[in-house]
Amino acid sequence: MTAVNAGRLRLCRVAALLLIVAARGSGLAAETDPKSQDLTRTARDLSDQGLAAYQRGDFDAAIESFMGAFALSNNPGLIFNVAQAYRLKGDCGHAKEHYRRYLDLVPDSALKSSVDRRIDEMESCLQANVAAANPSRTVAASPSTTPVTPTGGLRAVAAAPALSPRPSPAAPEKHRALTWTLRGSAAALLASAAVFGGLAWDARGDAEDTSLQRPAVEASDRYARDSALAWTFAVSGLACGVISYFVSRRP
Repeated sequence: MTAVNAGRLRLCRVAALLLIVAARGSGLAAETDPKSQDLTRTARDLSDQGLAAYQRGDFDAAIESFMGAFALSNNPGLIFNVAQAYRLKGDCGHAKEHYRRYLDLVPDSALKSSVDRRIDEMESCLQANVAAANPSRTVAASPSTTPVTPTGGLRAVAAAPALSPRPSPAAPEKHRALTWTLRGSAAALLASAAVFGGLAWDARGDAEDTSLQRPAVEASDRYARDSALAWTFAVSGLACGVISYFVSRRP
C-alpha cells in the first residue's frame, strides 16, 4: 500500500469517527433537553393550581391558571374547566363562549349533550340579563284565555263524570297461571326500570355538576348505559302487562 493510499484511509477513518461522535452528541442533547418535560410539568402545575382555586371559590384565579395550562398543553379539557368556572362566577357570556370553544375542539365529545344544555342555559341567562337591564322592552303578558261571564266571574265548567273501569270477564283457569306470571314479570321489569332510571338520573346530575372533564365523561357514559337499561326494562314490562291483559280476556 502506498503512502498516499494509507493517508487517504486514515482521513476516512477520522471523518467516520467524527460523524459518529456528532450523531451521538445530537441524540444525547435531544434526550437531555428538558424543554418539553419542563413544559408538561409547568402545564400540570398550573392545572393543579387552577383546580385548587376552583375548589376554594376563587374563580378568577382558576380561570387564569387553566388558561395558562391550556396555552402550554392545548388540552381541550382545560377549556371545559374554564367554562365551568365562568358559569359558577356568573359570567354567562364567557361561559357560553368557552363551552362552544370546547365543542369546536372536541366535536365528538362524550359530554356534547351536557355541554349543549349548558349553552342553552347560558343563552337563557344572557336573555334574562338583557330583559332585566331593559325592563321597558319586555313584552306585556297576553290576556288570559279563560272564559268569563258578563259579570266578570269565572265561568263554571261541569266536571266530566269519572269513568268506571269496565269489568273484564273472568279468565279461564287454563290462562290464569300464565296471566299472573306475565303480571309478575311486568312488575319486576318495571321495578328494574325504576332502579336504573334513578341511577341514570344521578349520573346525569354528576355529568352536569362535575368540575373536570374526565369525571364528567365517566358520568356521561354511566348515564347512557343506565338510561338504555331503564328504557329496555320499562318497554319489556309494559309489553308483559299488555300481553297479560289480552291473555286474561281470552275465552
